[in-house]
Amino acid sequence: MVAESSNPLAEGLIYEAELPLAWRPLAEALADSELVRRNDANELLLKAIGVLEEYRGEAEEAASGTQQELARLEFKVDLILDLISRMLVRQLQLPAAVACRLGAQGLAWLCRGELPPVGSMLQLELYLQPRYPSPLLLVGEVVGTEAGGEASLVTVAFRDLSPVLEDALEKLIFRHHRRSVALARGRPNEG
Repeated sequence: MVAESSNPLAEGLIYEAELPLAWRPLAEALADSELVRRNDANELLLKAIGVLEEYRGEAEEAASGTQQELARLEFKVDLILDLISRMLVRQLQLPAAVACRLGAQGLAWLCRGELPPVGSMLQLELYLQPRYPSPLLLVGEVVGTEAGGEASLVTVAFRDLSPVLEDALEKLIFRHHRRSVALARGRPNEG
């Protein structure tokens, strides 16, 4: 069980999805240089995902001839990227997708099999975008587990996130929240 005061998902928006996730125990704390490198790589990954998830909307339909041509070229590049990513996914053998709840401060997922002990540190590999099959590499502390039938809930609080990375996570979660609200209202996605 996760106490509300220690629950990293208690505040802010939550992104819920089935995402490929792998975790392993972390025997020792990462060196500062490794943390900086990971934060930089994660920031770049979230920027790339943001670009891939951009919504062009109806503005393309009313665009000038040059803008329409650029949109057609962009669509062709998107198709190539989609084909390449599908081939990569087959070769990479991503981890199984599990039901996840992602917040800027932590992650909860349904875990089948052995549970990590509360208080242990984990390395998490979370694949957010099938078109860009590169994992977000995060370090987190298990702050709670809740036994269930076929699967148990594991809650992890992120550790050592840079402020820029935390902000990028918040933006990703907000974009997905905005899309889910738009879909619930029956309108096209925005942003």
